[in-house]
Amino acid sequence: MNVVLEWLFKPFTYWLGFVREFMLWAKFNSITKKNREKIEKANLRVDWIGRVYGVVNIPDEVLGAAEEIQQAYVLKQMGSIGKVMNSLGLANIVYPQLSEIPGAGAYLVVFWPVLDNLNGWNILGHILYSIIYFFIFYLLIRLFVVNNWIGAAFDAISSVL
Repeated sequence: MNVVLEWLFKPFTYWLGFVREFMLWAKFNSITKKNREKIEKANLRVDWIGRVYGVVNIPDEVLGAAEEIQQAYVLKQMGSIGKVMNSLGLANIVYPQLSEIPGAGAYLVVFWPVLDNLNGWNILGHILYSIIYFFIFYLLIRLFVVNNWIGAAFDAISSVL
């Protein structure tokens, strides 16, 4: 039963989530663009789609340690970045993504909200899914209302009773 209900409501729940994530992205993008100077004072940059990123250099004594220790050092250095995000009101919606810069002894830290529904393939798939869904719904309405299957069913039931 849950599978049927999920199938029935999936087009509506996806597009509702899409609108929410688009509004979140628009809010994040406008805040980062308006406060670019404040962000750049914290040694961070803002790219063309509003992602906030920076590079954390790792000292030599930490560079020879395990990768978990290096990432812990990067997380410790992100404390000052967190203060900037908190002052902008973005601390609750952004998540850091750490990626090592090969051969540089540094990590790239990108702050970006989680936006699963704003993926191009995901959007295209749900557009097709919604078209198929509404086409099937149209066919059912056409069969039952236009061809008067409902009236025929009621006539058959009333003749039995």
